[in-house]
Amino acid sequence: MDNDGRTYDIIGAAMLIHRELGKGYLEITYQDALAIEFQERGLPFAREVPIEVWFRGRRLGGVYRADFVCHDDIIVELKALPSIGRAEVAQLAHYLTATGQPLGLLVNFGADSLQFQRVIPRKSTLVGPRRAESAELRLEAEFREAERALLDLSGSAKSEVPRTKASN
Repeated sequence: MDNDGRTYDIIGAAMLIHRELGKGYLEITYQDALAIEFQERGLPFAREVPIEVWFRGRRLGGVYRADFVCHDDIIVELKALPSIGRAEVAQLAHYLTATGQPLGLLVNFGADSLQFQRVIPRKSTLVGPRRAESAELRLEAEFREAERALLDLSGSAKSEVPRTKASN
């Protein structure tokens, strides 16, 4: 099944929970209910999955926890807020970057209607150049620019196009 089919299953389970419980409970209540619904649907999931953050080859202190990881590669982050905004989307995007997972689903039970948003990490944030590679690329670009400037000065980069009567 493709990613959309799998996220539709997750969203369907969340819609059922929201329809039965409504808004107003703490996030943990929705998390417990969703775990029951996932089990009943036979949807593969892991709960409270630890996410480590690394910096320069070293693991940083503190461990974040994704509410769920479904189908082994979809991080599901739950909220119980009046609305979801940039901060909540950014949190999930960081989880995706830290884990390398291809897809996240942000689900908010705190609004009148269930809110959800699929989040896909930007490729550049997932596979960005390391600092040394970035410096190498910058030096290479500066070298090319200097080379072009030398060619322009010598006149070999610019060649005159012969004029014809039509171009006069």
